[in-house]
Amino acid sequence: MAAGWEMGAACRNLDPALFYPAKGDVEQSERARAVCARCPVREACLASTLADEKRLRPADREGIRGGLDGRERYVAQHGEPKPRRRRKRATRPPKPRRLKPCGTPAAYSRHVRRGEPIDAACRKAKSALYSNPRAELPADRPVCGTRTGYRWHVEHHEIPCEPCTQADLAVTWFIRERVA
Repeated sequence: MAAGWEMGAACRNLDPALFYPAKGDVEQSERARAVCARCPVREACLASTLADEKRLRPADREGIRGGLDGRERYVAQHGEPKPRRRRKRATRPPKPRRLKPCGTPAAYSRHVRRGEPIDAACRKAKSALYSNPRAELPADRPVCGTRTGYRWHVEHHEIPCEPCTQADLAVTWFIRERVA
């Protein structure tokens, strides 16, 4: 049973759902505020509500009490909430790509893939490498004209030379004939 100031409240015999309007329901909110405006114990109701909700966040304060909604009660008690500052993500500059310098077979194939114009240094490197496959070969590079040589070209993102392409086709044809 209600005692004290609650006995004189204007909302005592009304439906409590009136004081919990749906979000955006301005009409119901205004009707609830009108009841609170003519209530003789409005200040006592608001003081009691503020004491009960002292540690609640604005989102957790529901309904209209003492003529104020939850956010208005929070502002009356604590002042305007501080705006949330979003932390900016640390942006790192992208790592620069290390491209093979022009004048190498890898640079030649890069130019071909991208549709870029091929400069003289790349043409010279390509023709020197493919005209004499044994010249300037690294120690780990297989001999051109073999399927292993073809695979090396592909793994190093190069356009395979003609002898390596022919070797790969021959091996592929031989495997297919044997399986069939």
